[in-house]
Amino acid sequence: MTQKNIFSDETARLQMMVVGLAVAVAALVAYIVLSKPGEPPAPPAPQETAPPAAARPRSRIVLSAAAQQEAGIQLTVLSPRTERSTIQANGQLVLNENETWHVGSLVEGKVTEVRANAGDRVRKGQVLALVHSHAVHETRAAYAQALAELDRAKAARELARRSAARADRLFRLQAVSQEQVDSANNDLRAAETGVEKAAADVEKERRHLIEFLEVNPDTPHAAAESPEADSVPIKAPSSGTVIRRLVSSGSVLSVGQEAYTISNLSSLWLIAAVNEADLAAVHPGVAARISVRAYPNRTFAGRVLQLGEEMDPATRSLKVRIAVASPSEELKPEMFAQVEIDGAGGRPAIHLPETSLEDIDGERVVFVQTSADSFEPRTVKTAPATAGLVEVVSGVTAGEKVVTKGAFILKSEMLKSRLQGD
Repeated sequence: MTQKNIFSDETARLQMMVVGLAVAVAALVAYIVLSKPGEPPAPPAPQETAPPAAARPRSRIVLSAAAQQEAGIQLTVLSPRTERSTIQANGQLVLNENETWHVGSLVEGKVTEVRANAGDRVRKGQVLALVHSHAVHETRAAYAQALAELDRAKAARELARRSAARADRLFRLQAVSQEQVDSANNDLRAAETGVEKAAADVEKERRHLIEFLEVNPDTPHAAAESPEADSVPIKAPSSGTVIRRLVSSGSVLSVGQEAYTISNLSSLWLIAAVNEADLAAVHPGVAARISVRAYPNRTFAGRVLQLGEEMDPATRSLKVRIAVASPSEELKPEMFAQVEIDGAGGRPAIHLPETSLEDIDGERVVFVQTSADSFEPRTVKTAPATAGLVEVVSGVTAGEKVVTKGAFILKSEMLKSRLQGD
C-alpha cells in the first residue's frame, strides 16, 4: 500500500467522526431549546367525575307550617306495638262438612221434575225435585185399609156395648147367669181394644204419608187430577247453595241415593299444611288470618279447629283444619290460600302505612320531622306489607315523628333542591 492511500483512509475516518459529533451537538441543542430546565413535565390533569347519586348527601327539607298545611302533610309519632309471632302455611279451602248436606231420596222411584240446579240459592224446605214412587200407592192402600178396619172395629165395639147392656138388664131380671154377663163385658173390652189398635194403625199410616213421604193423606184421588199430589218431594234440609246436582228428569233413584249437595258457603274449612317445626305453637282455638289471590288486599278471619293425626312423610307437614268465616260468600271451595297462624309469645314492632314510604335512589325512604319546619330523609329497611301496613325493621326509632301523608311532596322538594345544587 502506498503512502497516498493510507493518508486517504485516515482522512475519511476523521470526516465520519466530525459528522457524528455534529449530529450529537444538534440533538443536545434541540433538547435544551424545547425543554424548560428545572421544571418536570406536568402530569395530565385528572378528569372530574360526579359522585354517584347514592353518595350524594341528602340535605334536610325546610317547609313552613303554612306550606305543610297546604300540602296536606300528616305526621304520626312512632310507637312500637307487640307483634305476635306468626306461622306461615299454605292450604286449600274446602266445604265445611258441618254445614254441608248430601240430600238423597227417601224412596225408590223415578224423577219426574227437577226444580233446582247447581249454583242456586235454596231455602230450608224448598222442593228440589219430585219422585214418583209405588211406595206412595202402597202406603195409601195401607192407610185406606186401616181406616176400614177402624170402622169395623168401631161397629164391633158398638155391638159389644149393646150386648153387655142387655145382659146386665137380663141379669137383674134373673133371666141370665152371672157368667153370661161377664162374657158380654169381656167381649166389650176386646172390642174397645180392637178400636184402639185400628186407630193406632190408621195413625201410623197417616204419619208415614205426611212425615216420611210428605204426601197429603186426605186427597187419595188427587193424583188423578195432579200427578204432583202423589209425588214424593226431595226437599232442602237447610238453606244454602246447591253445589252439585246429580239427577235429571227421568232418572231412577234408589233409597238413599244422593241427588243434591247443598252447603252453607258463609262458613268454610281451610286444610293447611303446617311444617313439623311449627307444630308446638299450633293448637285448637288459635286465631288465624287467611288471604287468597282473588282478594290480595283483604284477609279473612279464621280459627284453628283440629290438628291431624298423621304426618305427611314426603313434606314433613301436618294437616291442620281451620274454620274460615266468609259472610258475603266471596271465598269458594278449592281456592288455594295462605294462612298466618298466631304463634306463642310476641315482639315489639313499628308499623307505618305504605303511603309513608318513597323510593329514592333505589332505597326506601321515610321523612322524619326534626323541627317544626324541617324534615330529614331517612333510609329504612322494611318487612313485607300486610293489610296496608309495613313493619319498619331499622332506620327509625320509637318517639320520632314520621310523615304518613304528603311524603311525595317532600320527595319532590328534595329532588328539586338537589338539581339546583348540581
